[in-house]
Amino acid sequence: MMLGRTVQILSGCAALTPQRGVVALVILGFPARQEMAQTVAVAAPVQVSPAGSGHHWFTSIAAAPDDARHLVACGIRQTSRQNSWQGFVYTSHDGGARWAVALVDSSTQDVSEETCAFGPEGAAYFVAEPWGREHSPETGVLHLYRSRDWGYTWSGPVSSGWLDYARVAVDNTTGVDRGRLYIFGNGGQVGKEPDGTRWVEKELVYSADGGRTLSKRVRPPRATTYRTIGNYPEHARVLPDGAVLAVYWTRYLPLSPDSTKTPRRYMIEAVRTTDGGQTVALPVVVARMSGAKDGVPAMDVDAGDGRWRGRVYVAWSDSLNGHEHVFLTTSEDQGATWSKQQVVDDTPGNGASDRGQSATNPSLAVNKDGVVAITWVEQHGDCRRISASLDGGVTFLPSVPLNPCPRRTLAGTQYYSDYLWAVPFVQFESNRFDSTRSGFTIRVYDVAGALPYGLAAARDGTFHPLWALPHDGGGQLWTTTVTVPEHAARRVLCTINGLVDVTAQIEYTLTNVQYDQTTETVSVDLSLFNRDTTALRAPLCLRMVAARSPIASVAAKNADNGLATVGAIWDLSTATEDSVLRPYQETRPRRLVFAVKGVSSPAPADYISLSLVAVETRVFARLH
Repeated sequence: MMLGRTVQILSGCAALTPQRGVVALVILGFPARQEMAQTVAVAAPVQVSPAGSGHHWFTSIAAAPDDARHLVACGIRQTSRQNSWQGFVYTSHDGGARWAVALVDSSTQDVSEETCAFGPEGAAYFVAEPWGREHSPETGVLHLYRSRDWGYTWSGPVSSGWLDYARVAVDNTTGVDRGRLYIFGNGGQVGKEPDGTRWVEKELVYSADGGRTLSKRVRPPRATTYRTIGNYPEHARVLPDGAVLAVYWTRYLPLSPDSTKTPRRYMIEAVRTTDGGQTVALPVVVARMSGAKDGVPAMDVDAGDGRWRGRVYVAWSDSLNGHEHVFLTTSEDQGATWSKQQVVDDTPGNGASDRGQSATNPSLAVNKDGVVAITWVEQHGDCRRISASLDGGVTFLPSVPLNPCPRRTLAGTQYYSDYLWAVPFVQFESNRFDSTRSGFTIRVYDVAGALPYGLAAARDGTFHPLWALPHDGGGQLWTTTVTVPEHAARRVLCTINGLVDVTAQIEYTLTNVQYDQTTETVSVDLSLFNRDTTALRAPLCLRMVAARSPIASVAAKNADNGLATVGAIWDLSTATEDSVLRPYQETRPRRLVFAVKGVSSPAPADYISLSLVAVETRVFARLH
């Protein structure tokens, strides 16, 4: 039922003037976007791996830069019956609709460190590393396989020494190093300090002849303020200007006379080469983890011809307020400096919905139009979601699930048989083996919920995420096709953390106030006016501090973070031009909806004036 059409702004309150009496909708504080339909389209899942091929992990997915039909997925498949780790390559030549086995490296019982990528004119590369006979990876070798027809056929391998945690990138630019192949890795232990702590180095090997031969190992200068005890590259990319960037998740110790008493710490580093791999610059710290765990990064670069060409994006998960969240940072200068990090997932941190409270293990890709897509994991790996940004990572769409969530899993230990791994040493504890004992251990090894699986952007602008689900009875590998409309509505990063309270410089306008007795809701259109000389930049967020009514119970109904009470947040950035609210400009209206349950009728009187809903709010934004 419509109560009135006229709205007055009276000392911080909006007064409704219906035909009979006055009902006041009071909004305290200052400060909104239109109702949004889902804008990320996810097709039906497609099984990538053959039935019975084992548990899949340590995976990558890549798309051909010149033809959207060709995709390649690679990694480890762990088969209980053969008790082996095999390096696999699966290919699709119809845009991800059908997949086939293209190559399997089972040259020893355990093969790992797989990575794959496409090059120009149908070139494709696959790296797999067989372990040594004594069940030690460090005595293994690097195998490099090559294809010249988008992965239909393969030649090789070309062999080199072991390179731990290998990650590959190919130069697809039109520059002088077009077609050059780069493989980054963890060089392993190269020495010990007097206190007994080890240190390790990052390493790079490259090929200037299409993978026929490999260079000698190249290392960057060693950091002078900390000691690295583990370097693991997660992604490497060639930037549009030909520079090559790799991001590592690094375990380190601060320099100390006795590092044995210093706890291990975690960070993300970027290393760069600008001369075709002949030298590597000093590593740059991208982010330091606040939690006591690795922050495995995802990275891609905008190689298109648009506004953000050359921008590098890095995402990772870290702890915040007791939960894990996905963070994002960007670089405009080949990874030399990085923007302030921000949370990009939209998980409801209080568990108010059937979603998880944490988001982990992101994957990231940028398509030809500059659209940035990010996937992450919720509910201990059971649920995978995807979101996308249309404005260079400033704002993001509402996330959507990639697989049905919550999902049904096999009961109890029923799934164990698909995840068995027998090793020739005694291992009473989960991650330690006892070298003083002779024997063997049969392990249950299911890591699907703890790893990013990969995300690729195809030539036609579609995205192809890769995933497996933990204890699903088979460990199968899945993908789908994700489409992001060019002019989709956006969700901004309203997490408040890192934003400035700008309530004092905002005024607002309230219009179109309605009360619906049938649905028990009251709603209002709200616009913001920036009365200050300082521009406000997205995220621009309205946070509910309190909501009360003397005649009903009140709850937010359409908050963007899903909350109904204190902490409910509405995005306002999508009501601005280019995600900026400039001085003396006003946003477009945003509809706010509140549930009002059990509204009681006022006592008969000649004059009625009461607060149907009183909402106290604060507004947060960026100033720079």
